[in-house]
Amino acid sequence: MNPEISGKFPPAKLAAMCAHFTAKSSTPWLIDSGATSHITNDISNIQSPTPYHGEDKVYIGDGKGLSIAHTGTSTLHTPASSFQLHNVLHVPHMKHSLLSAYQFIKDNDCSLTLDIHGSSVKDRFTGRTLLRGPVRGGFFPLQGSSSSKAPTSSTALVSSSTNVRIWHSRLGHPSSVIFRKVLSTNKVDVQGRSSPDFFCKDCALAKNHKLPFGTTQSASSTSLELLHCDVWGPSPVVSVSGYRYYLLIVDDYSKYSWYFPLKSKSAVFSTFVEFKSYVENTIGNKIKVVRSDSGGEFTSHQFQHFLKLHGILQQFSCPHTPEQNGCVERKPPFG
Repeated sequence: MNPEISGKFPPAKLAAMCAHFTAKSSTPWLIDSGATSHITNDISNIQSPTPYHGEDKVYIGDGKGLSIAHTGTSTLHTPASSFQLHNVLHVPHMKHSLLSAYQFIKDNDCSLTLDIHGSSVKDRFTGRTLLRGPVRGGFFPLQGSSSSKAPTSSTALVSSSTNVRIWHSRLGHPSSVIFRKVLSTNKVDVQGRSSPDFFCKDCALAKNHKLPFGTTQSASSTSLELLHCDVWGPSPVVSVSGYRYYLLIVDDYSKYSWYFPLKSKSAVFSTFVEFKSYVENTIGNKIKVVRSDSGGEFTSHQFQHFLKLHGILQQFSCPHTPEQNGCVERKPPFG
């Protein structure tokens, strides 16, 4: 038990925190898809049993007929709900109590599923699970109390107010809107400050999609050693001259920037060719590395062939990782 989630441990004299059922738990019922009636060997499982004077018998696998002593109805009580059992036969010499699958789903208007993991009883209309049972040795037992009265319980619970952060953790870190609704609807006793609007470190960490990126350790030693390139657009407003896209180029060494307005992305290649001739002739250095994202304008055969022809290394940032080319990704297109 985690005290951060469940609150403080109660003292030893208040250790009885769970409901204690006083009714004696009966032997389990074995689900039988071939039985037409419920059969029990314990008469206490039947409410107001009626003596049976007929000649019908219950025939088992070896062909032997077992006499029926009483008939009646019963109720199978479980912690979650209760199930009605009609047409229950009391057969004293039966070794186990059998639960007729057909009669059970007919009496309770529910669905019953059997698989390798056990049995499952669900509400036929809502699909809510009402009862689950295990599988043991090829049998599907259902445990419950079949006494004529529902089991009584005596409960000793510890009631204490808990602060809002623990309630937030107990409820699975819901959003502030849902958390506020749960607190108000259920009148939860909250200790101290009851406002659900507080900073939760666990929620913030869970909503992060990636770890933060550290500061890069690489640095260029000369101009044009590394150029960061990116295309911004389409612009929501077309310029007077009809430009919708903008090619951004940033020199990693000097952080000097160039902006080139474009009418379409297809003009990126021709613009870069003209830029290369101009900047290399002006500065006197050669472009060595070009870094960009994997946009089609940079991955085209024409663009890549041009870079290889002039001995320029091309680098791509990883998909959905603009931080690797943040020098140009962070730069606003008009500032």
